[in-house]
Amino acid sequence: MGRDVHYSRCMKKTLIVLVLTVLAVAVLGIPALIGSMIHGQAAESLDEALPDAEIQWDRGWFRSALNIAGEDLDASLEFGHASLSPPGWLTVDGRLILGELESTVDLSGRIRPMLDAQLEASAPSLTVPGVVTWRYAQPALEFSSGNDRIDLLGGAETLRIADMLGNELLLTDVELRGAMAESSSRDLEIRIGLSARRAGLPPSRVSIVFDQVNASALQQLVESLRELSATESGSASAGLAAIGLASAWQQLVERGLVLQLETLELDGDLQIDGQWVPAEGKLDIEGEGARDVLLAWWSRIEGLIEELPPSAAREATDRALSELERDGHVQRTGERIRVSLDPALIDRRAASSQGP
Repeated sequence: MGRDVHYSRCMKKTLIVLVLTVLAVAVLGIPALIGSMIHGQAAESLDEALPDAEIQWDRGWFRSALNIAGEDLDASLEFGHASLSPPGWLTVDGRLILGELESTVDLSGRIRPMLDAQLEASAPSLTVPGVVTWRYAQPALEFSSGNDRIDLLGGAETLRIADMLGNELLLTDVELRGAMAESSSRDLEIRIGLSARRAGLPPSRVSIVFDQVNASALQQLVESLRELSATESGSASAGLAAIGLASAWQQLVERGLVLQLETLELDGDLQIDGQWVPAEGKLDIEGEGARDVLLAWWSRIEGLIEELPPSAAREATDRALSELERDGHVQRTGERIRVSLDPALIDRRAASSQGP
């Protein structure tokens, strides 16, 4: 009897020691393993992406630091391995200095079990140079993923889009919302919403839904776009990338892509909605509002895209809108218009123009 009690106590002590040993190995080993994985995955990619930059790693058991000094990028990042505050398998905090974009970005994020991730970034300003320059004031971005869903929230106090010809679109209270979630085992639903306002005017907003998006075709489309942007125009590589892009688009169409314009509201005085089903040739657009509001937005965008002076852009959009009015796609009553883009109407107009 006494021998059994002694044996039982020994077994309990042994189990306790084993449990504590396992916990100690987990507590001490998992952070080191995560740190090793970070370095192993990131080091080679950074060397390839930034061959001319000076990259320094300071690897620790529970924390690692990364410093990058390059021509267009300086970075100082600190990673926490299996952090408890804030909780996560991996946390990151730091700052990026983007020379080409004239911006200093504060960055923080974390990855939790089941690939539940969150990333936040903000900056005092951000400038995207080019033929058309985009200048953001107080931009911020939040990215989160989990439960088979990705959400994106961005915003800026102001956004000025301008070129050297005098075209300008100045927006305030800019907010971007995006979401991607599974709608079936193979398809995705993508939602994009944007709201902003022109000075002294009610908010404008647009909400678009891409439904029945085939995941593999979308991945091919993104890869083709990336390849096309990285190749020289007119080259054989650009031609192959364009073929891949067309093939991916055709797959999206054949798999039942649907584009839903839930709302397009401009300056609180023009509302349009509609749906496009490419595979069926179905396009239905309906709306009404002030003609001058449509011209104000359309002419600015036309000037920025086509590199036309503001007066020429205004004349071009006025002519285009007048043609739509003559063809019956837009009905005008005084300074108000009604938009009705119906394929049946387009087909009837085309048939009547050909005569008997």
